[in-house]
Amino acid sequence: MNLFPERVLNRAFPRTFRLALLSKDVGIAAEIAREGRVASPLLQLTAELFRMAHGELGDEADHVEAARVVERIGGAEIGGGGPKGNGAHGGAA
Repeated sequence: MNLFPERVLNRAFPRTFRLALLSKDVGIAAEIAREGRVASPLLQLTAELFRMAHGELGDEADHVEAARVVERIGGAEIGGGGPKGNGAHGGAA
């Protein structure tokens, strides 16, 4: 089941798998790759994103809520149709 559209686009983030656990798991995978000298730039970036999201959103956040950090960095709400905070929802300018 793809939780992204169901939760992010509807802004519903029930707790199913904690972001803290995903951050830990991805961090372990990234560390193993580094120790093994395996080129893994996307894994390293993913680990950093989840570390950042965990730090910002806290221990009880759901893993899908990491999308909020991506939105903040990008300055737009996913599916919102415009820059974050301006109330735009895809209408004509």
